[in-house]
Amino acid sequence: QSTDEAAPAMEASAMEVDSILADPHAAAADELWTACAACHGDRGLGDGMAAPALGMALQSFADPEWHAANSDEVLGAVIVDGGAAHGMSPFMPANPKLAKAPDLLASLVRKLRSFESAGQ
Repeated sequence: QSTDEAAPAMEASAMEVDSILADPHAAAADELWTACAACHGDRGLGDGMAAPALGMALQSFADPEWHAANSDEVLGAVIVDGGAAHGMSPFMPANPKLAKAPDLLASLVRKLRSFESAGQ
């Protein structure tokens, strides 16, 4: 492969590094999202592979009204405390360790917020 052919891949790799440096917890949030996606789906639409087994409709994170009605603090609290602690689904597990990782929790909330713009 010539240097000219490799240039686009090198530029893409450099942009990925820049993105990670801008938000070093984003990559970890993406990893955590893989567990969330089992129910919430890859695009946050509530259509994950495990969702039908829950016997209830899950919230679409693409819904702008849902975003407007829920602050980052509320989203973070639900992620940390679990759904049942906030009058939501008892199937939404608690993630108490994230309370000790506020930057990572904030990145995960930003991940949830990103689904709104992706849904429009």
